[in-house]
Amino acid sequence: MKLTYIITAHNYPQMLERLIERLKGDEISFIVHIDAKSKKDFSFDRLYKIGVNMLIINNVDWGGYSQVDAVLKCCKKALEINGNDGYCILLSGTDYPVKSSSYIQNYLINNFYDYITGYPLPHMMNWLEGGRRKISCYALRIAPQKIATIEPHVYNWNNLRQFMKVLRYNPSKFSYALKILFTYSLRVHPSYIKPYGGEFWWGLRMNTIKDILAFLEIHRDFEIWHHDTANPDEMFMNSLVYNLSKPNEIRNSCLRYIHWENGRGNSPGFIKDRKLIDGLIAHPDYLFARKINDCSVCDYIDSKIVTY
Repeated sequence: MKLTYIITAHNYPQMLERLIERLKGDEISFIVHIDAKSKKDFSFDRLYKIGVNMLIINNVDWGGYSQVDAVLKCCKKALEINGNDGYCILLSGTDYPVKSSSYIQNYLINNFYDYITGYPLPHMMNWLEGGRRKISCYALRIAPQKIATIEPHVYNWNNLRQFMKVLRYNPSKFSYALKILFTYSLRVHPSYIKPYGGEFWWGLRMNTIKDILAFLEIHRDFEIWHHDTANPDEMFMNSLVYNLSKPNEIRNSCLRYIHWENGRGNSPGFIKDRKLIDGLIAHPDYLFARKINDCSVCDYIDSKIVTY
């Protein structure tokens, strides 16, 4: 079965190379997207040498539509490489497999579904107002990793808190926030699709990728709508898959364990606990772990999954 990994990276070049070395094999291809703003020393020659089929380098802003756009560019290249066959899996450069490459391929062959988390929005998730502000508010970037969400013509505590956020992190944007509040029209999600939210990461069948790209060719407004959305990566593909694929062909999973327990703010924590790692290796449905940035942890995982 053909399998393409899309890997987004902006730091830890050594971990990226190790991830590729660990996953490469027959009928496996790699498309790597590197944030052009990265100051890390990625060796492009080395990446091509170890098996990367294509490198894409663009500027990506945290929480902005550029993250979605980067992945869509990679999906188009994956379709060129694989056609309609097999799978495409989106990874970060700090994901690491907790199963062998052959186990991963056999798992997908025997469980041929689309893997992406999704919950109708708004939903009682650990998001502000259950994700409602993603739909009703305009995103206003006030710092590299700070976004205020302003809802037009709404005068309540939740909106006031966003103005306080603007004043704290970037007072120069306060007048623009007022402009959104007083003059912008209400945001309305495209009526032909129901919004879903979830994790950015996924594993999708190539036929699903093809359907998504064909849908977007017709519905350009769907992409445009997400330009004003806070963290659109947490709902863009989720909404498309849960509306375009049949319910019995979707599994509410991103194929990996994400370590939110000791994370900071918007980012999950790094995995170091070996008891936790042993549990992930033993769990049949966890194929990857996120996040790992320590080669000694990778060594431990590799030593344990030889028999899997």
